[in-house]
Amino acid sequence: MRLLIAGATSTFGKPLAEVLAQAGHELFGLTRSPANASALERCGVAPVVADVFDRERLTATLLKVGPEAVVSLLITLPKNGPLRPSHVHPNLRLWGKGVPNLIHASREAGVRRFVAESFVFAYGYDQYGPEPLSERDEPVRGAVIDGQGEIIVGLREMERAVIGAEGLEGIVLRYGGRHGVDVPMRRAMARALHFRLPVLPGGGHALLPFIEQEDSARAVDAALLRGSGGEIYNIVDDAAVEMREYALALSFAIGAGRPRSIPLGLVKLAAPYLACVLDHTRLPVSNQKAKQELGWTPRFRTIHEAFAAGVG
Repeated sequence: MRLLIAGATSTFGKPLAEVLAQAGHELFGLTRSPANASALERCGVAPVVADVFDRERLTATLLKVGPEAVVSLLITLPKNGPLRPSHVHPNLRLWGKGVPNLIHASREAGVRRFVAESFVFAYGYDQYGPEPLSERDEPVRGAVIDGQGEIIVGLREMERAVIGAEGLEGIVLRYGGRHGVDVPMRRAMARALHFRLPVLPGGGHALLPFIEQEDSARAVDAALLRGSGGEIYNIVDDAAVEMREYALALSFAIGAGRPRSIPLGLVKLAAPYLACVLDHTRLPVSNQKAKQELGWTPRFRTIHEAFAAGVG
C-alpha cells in the first residue's frame, strides 16, 4: 500500500516506518522541515515537505504523492515527557487545525483510509475501575487540575473529526503508554534509577495501560488492512500496571536499586501534570475490540513479559 505518514519524524515515526516497510508498504514521510529529509531517507521513507497548517500547499502535496492511505502522528511533546498541562497545549492546535487540514487534503487527494494516533487519556485522568474501559466509555468527571479538561476535550474532538470524516474511512488508535528500550520515558526513568533519584510521586499508585513499541506499530498495519472506518480501537497490553510495578520491573532489568518515592506535594509544585498521571490516575483499558476486529494481539501481554524478553 502507498502510505503517507504525517509526523514521520516523531518519536513513534521511526519504529512505525520500520514495521510498515517490513510489511511491504511504500512509505512517504510528511515533515515541515527540509532538514529532516535525510533522517527520513535513512529509515527508508521518501521525504515530503509541507506544513499541516498550510492547507493549500498540503493539499497540493498529497495530490502529487497520491497515497492510498494516510497515518497521522500529529503530536508534539517535550523530549522526556510533559510536566505541566502547558507542555501538552501545543497539541491543541495540531489536533484542532492540523488534523482537519490533513483530513481535507486526504479527501481531495482521493485517499481511502485515514488512521490517526490518539491516547487513552481521552478517557480523562480520573480513577476508574475495576472493569476495564471499552471504546464506548466516556470521561466521567473531567480534569483534576487546571488545564487538563482542555486537553481531554481537544483530544476527543480530534477523534470525532477523524471517525466522522466524510469520504474517508477514518480510524482512531487509542494508545496506552509506550514501553521499550528506545522510548524516551523509559530512558529518562532508567537514568534517574541509576542515580538513585526518586521517580515515584506519592509512591506511584497510578494504574496505567502500556503497550510495547513494536506491538503499537503492528496495530497500525492491522488497522490499515482490517480496520473499519468510523471506529476507535484501544491499543494496550492485556493488563494495566501500577507505576511502582513498572518502575520496579525496570529497576530490576537495568540492575539499579529499588525505586524511591518523592512526596506528592513537591511534585505537584514543579510538575503537576506528571504528578496527576503518575499518582492519581487509575485507568484500566480493554483491548478486546482490537483483538477481535483487527486480528491484532500484543506479542507481550504485560510489561513483565517484555522485560523478560529484553525489550521492556
